[in-house]
Formats: sequence, structure tokens, C-alpha cells
Amino acid sequence: MTPLRLPLLLLATAMSLGACASGPAEPPPADSAPAPAPVPEPEPTPMPRAEDKPEPAPATPSVCDSGPAAWAVGLLLDTNLIERIRVATGSEGVRVLKPGMMATMDYREDRVNIDVDGDDRVLRVRCG
Repeated sequence: MTPLRLPLLLLATAMSLGACASGPAEPPPADSAPAPAPVPEPEPTPMPRAEDKPEPAPATPSVCDSGPAAWAVGLLLDTNLIERIRVATGSEGVRVLKPGMMATMDYREDRVNIDVDGDDRVLRVRCG
């Protein structure tokens, strides 16, 4: 049985390698659909010159005003209420502060802080 093992191993290897070899490419059948017509390239758009560009409006930083959001005190906080408070105060960012939560002491005039209790009820709306 041992003398047959080597020829069988060689035959199996040859068949495996033969299955991986690709044969000659066959041309597509004559009744296949014609190739689609080439799509013309669009003409390049000229680059605007620096003197053609209008002057950008100066960026006005948003400044938080907590007064218009006083109505939120006592309400249960959710994502919709957070967005309404952000829009009402004119703030860029929002920070929700829960009891015992650590917070940085930096003051940002474009951020509104929403202090909530353990049940996520709004206790205070303030800027910073």
C-alpha cells in the first residue's frame, strides 16, 4: 500500500493545480448585446479667480443667553428638550450635568449647562 501512496499524492496534487489553471479566454457569443456607447466627458468648470470671490461675512460667535430657556425648569429631560434648550439659548454646545458628576471649570460663552436631578428633571439652565 505504501508504493501507491506517492503516485496517488502526485496525481491529487497535479489535479488540484490543474483545476486552478485558467484556460484560454473564449470570445463572447455573436448574439450578445452591443457595447454601450461611450459617455462624453463633461467640460471642465473653470476655477474661480480670487478677485471673483465675494468677501466672507465675519463670523459672529454664538453667545449663550439662558433667560429664554427658563421655561424648561422642572421638565423631564430628553433629547428633544435638550435641542429646544440649545436653540432657545442660542448656544453652540450643550452640557448636561447630573448630581455628583465631575465637570471642568472652564467658562464657554457658547455653551449652555443643564443641571438635572437624579430623575433627569431640569433644576437649572445656565450658560458657561
